[in-house]
Amino acid sequence: MGYQFNGFLTADAGAAEAPLQRWDFCEVKRLDDQFDGFIVRCPNMLDLHPLEGDDAAERLLAQIDEVKTGLAPLSAQFPAAFFVYIEVDCFGGVCIHKGMHLQGGAVVATFGAGEYEVDLATLLQPLGIHLNEDQFFKPLTRGFFQRDELQDWAVPPMHVQEATQEAEEGELARARWWQFWRK
Repeated sequence: MGYQFNGFLTADAGAAEAPLQRWDFCEVKRLDDQFDGFIVRCPNMLDLHPLEGDDAAERLLAQIDEVKTGLAPLSAQFPAAFFVYIEVDCFGGVCIHKGMHLQGGAVVATFGAGEYEVDLATLLQPLGIHLNEDQFFKPLTRGFFQRDELQDWAVPPMHVQEATQEAEEGELARARWWQFWRK
């Protein structure tokens, strides 16, 4: 099973609170262990239930893009605050990190995947986050956010429950029909 993260970090409390009013689908947590600041988590593809369709995936991708493109205007509202946007995609112990640094409404630096990918420490460095040799940063681990914990698919979404109920009602109708014809 993999892990994904889309979101940003900042040390400014006001800049961390503003996304909740703009993007109610985001989750914000205060950090005080490796970094004295805030981390804002956007939804990611792993939040989707396996039975949700393409519409749900498109909506989620639009939400991620809305936050990503809205960060520069947000950072303009808090010109002294530094923002680090980060995308993490991990599978099998290998993580790919992409992101950008923003301040005062401008993108200061961007970091892509592939040949020019930077390590996590370099991406988080402007906020004074120091990682140990294994590059461990607790907020970028499965289960840190509440929404990560909700990815228990034992409880199907409502539309699946409704479909199951309809199927059960159909079976009941067939059973009644069979009893009628057996008489």
